[in-house]
Amino acid sequence: LEKKNILLQMGSLAADIRKSLGDTTPESAQLTAAETFTTGSLEAAHEYGVCQTAQLAGKWSDAIQHCLKAAQLDPELGRAYAILGAIYHNMGQLQESEKYFQLSLAKIDRMSEREKYRTRGAYYLMVRDSDKAIEEQTQLVKLYPADNAGIANLALAYFYRRDMQRALEEGRRAAEMNSGNAVQRANVGLFAMYASDFDAAISTEREVLKQYPSLHYAYIGTALSQLASGAPNAAAETYQSLEKLGSGGESVAASGLADVALYEGRTAEAVAILERGVKADSANKNADGGANKLATLSEARVTTGNLKQAVADAQNALALSKEMDVTFFAARTYIAAGQEPKALALAQELEGRLQPDARAYGKLIEGEAALKRQKTQDALNRFLDSRKIADTWMSRFDAARAYIEAGGFAQAYSELEACVKRRGEATALFLDESPTYHLFPPVYYYLGRAQEGLQSPAATESYKTFLSLRSAGPPDPLVADARHRLEQK
Repeated sequence: LEKKNILLQMGSLAADIRKSLGDTTPESAQLTAAETFTTGSLEAAHEYGVCQTAQLAGKWSDAIQHCLKAAQLDPELGRAYAILGAIYHNMGQLQESEKYFQLSLAKIDRMSEREKYRTRGAYYLMVRDSDKAIEEQTQLVKLYPADNAGIANLALAYFYRRDMQRALEEGRRAAEMNSGNAVQRANVGLFAMYASDFDAAISTEREVLKQYPSLHYAYIGTALSQLASGAPNAAAETYQSLEKLGSGGESVAASGLADVALYEGRTAEAVAILERGVKADSANKNADGGANKLATLSEARVTTGNLKQAVADAQNALALSKEMDVTFFAARTYIAAGQEPKALALAQELEGRLQPDARAYGKLIEGEAALKRQKTQDALNRFLDSRKIADTWMSRFDAARAYIEAGGFAQAYSELEACVKRRGEATALFLDESPTYHLFPPVYYYLGRAQEGLQSPAATESYKTFLSLRSAGPPDPLVADARHRLEQK
């Protein structure tokens, strides 16, 4: 037999062997589960298989090396590039992810029908086109019901649409089909976290870590859930464990530790952590990690009043990455520094993208600029327009601020109540496991403002809750105002 014919016969032979051993799974289902890539090279097939095994265990560095080897042995093996794109996406290195997905799409005409659905569906997830991702993955699962990856990616597509319960349902189905897939099991924990079920998230991620102690995902899900549960010290300890897992772990852990510090109001400490993290990311050529930290650093400096350095950090972040989170936070810094034209230019750039979330955040930038100019109704209109595109947590928070300025205290209360119920989404605002829970404590400050406007005595408790969360550092403007309002009661 020629090598390529050997590869074609292996799946059928394996099905026969499994049947003789008592496996009752239909042969068609077994073949469906096996058929995931097209190559004429046995050597490339071997490397690709090893890559998949490492990927399922969350051993991304190993998976990358074997996928690169597979692509070297068979440069036309498009699925190898798609796997690389997915791995880099999981690692938060979005520019590398885009590069490899484009290489994969260039080979799409050589792929089987199933490979095409898998590749396009994964690409749409990477670019956050949830509608197209659902379309591709639904058709994939319809044609190939045993395709575990298709079901798992369908869960992710519903997740990016913010349908957390459907994401949990599909995610659990995928994990039950393949309990050895560490990433899919960790995703179930993350879906629970974003759905604000933090106890379930922590329990799930801890079970994953018992079997896969090097899986970054599971540490992040655990730490963010601990922080959102009111246990910042436990979250910090989890991030410190993540630090020990190499440069990738160190980068995410630095962002997480800075998030904990900002959550508690320890801004100077957060700045120091982020500055060290930026240097480390630069040394490790992690542009996306560095950009994310610089964007967070710019916002931290705004709270300290260091607007000149905040703008410099925002500009440096944009030089490294134009990803949605970096662009949004940089624009907010420009607004705070009185450089509205730069912020609005970034808003227009986001609104010109295909992804619904990007367009929604572009509208939020326009609204925040209007709110800064005290154009409250214009701001509110932009915030509500944003929600029509994507119902983000931030659109609720921003709308509440605008309602308070307009005297709409009942409406503000409703928006803030939604922020509290959906606080899991604030753990990583852009649904990418990049920690942002430091944005949540001000919800209690604004809730106090809304309650005060409604003449509710509960305002006192909300202000006290806010101050208890931000008690570890020097007062920022919101802390100072909350204290003043309490003194007046």
